[in-house]
Amino acid sequence: MTDDPERLFALLRYATKIAPILQGIRLSADVAVLDTHKKKVLSDEIGCGFSFLICSRILGTRFYLDLCDSIRKGWITTATPKSMQPDYIAFTSTSGPLVVLEAKGSQNPCYCRSKQIPRGCQQVRAIQSKGRQVAHRIVIGAGLQRVDQRGQCRIYIGDPDETEPYDMHFEASPETVILRSHYLRVASFTGDGQLVTRLSDREGRPLAPESPLRHKTCDGRTAIGSTFEIQNGNYRSGFFVGIDSQIHDFLMSAPLESLSQIPEYVVEAKHEATDPIYAERRGDGTIIEVWSELIPTAEASSVR
Repeated sequence: MTDDPERLFALLRYATKIAPILQGIRLSADVAVLDTHKKKVLSDEIGCGFSFLICSRILGTRFYLDLCDSIRKGWITTATPKSMQPDYIAFTSTSGPLVVLEAKGSQNPCYCRSKQIPRGCQQVRAIQSKGRQVAHRIVIGAGLQRVDQRGQCRIYIGDPDETEPYDMHFEASPETVILRSHYLRVASFTGDGQLVTRLSDREGRPLAPESPLRHKTCDGRTAIGSTFEIQNGNYRSGFFVGIDSQIHDFLMSAPLESLSQIPEYVVEAKHEATDPIYAERRGDGTIIEVWSELIPTAEASSVR
């Protein structure tokens, strides 16, 4: 649902759990006081983020399908036991081979390396798509540490061979299902109710309240998305997330079975992270703009 605050939960709950250090990444010291269940959720969320980042850097993946969610929606059928299903299916382009990805995360790096990675290897090695090559089976685990601990955060990667696979059967072509799932997730995050309805194929159902969408120009490209901004005293920070208008128009008008014909999106140079406004154009057409600035005192009386 586009009005569900859960879509922003990880951002609001965990953004302050990364310690502000100059080199490397560590969790803040106050993570130690969280109860065990909250620590596990934090590790899982951050582990997924690292998995997307590392997989995109190593293999060039751009589009991700949540396997469990897609099975629940009926987009994929498989005899794979739920306990053996990996997290994601991804690919680099609509004509490229598939990548099976399992994400892990723990605040005990030894447990991540010795238990989670071998378990993930069992999950990814047992998946095969009938009629479509699976080029890579990869497990990425984040072994997290706090600033008050002596160890470093580490990334562990497992790359097992295939063995006795369970077949997955896609309702449509794999690229169509993956693209549909990928952009549905983006639209849900930005609060784009019309695109959520379109990609969910929920015609006739009432829409959830939408976030106020806006058109924004970012480095000469127009995007359709939404803004989240926080003001505190004389400081203001926020971010805009949207989809390139050309990609958005295609997703809204093209038949769902032809999503694999989505226009290629060229990624150009981005601003340096030290700029007050940091903009990034990703290979899937998603545009992200983040800013932090000192504002005049006259404007600092309201907090949003």
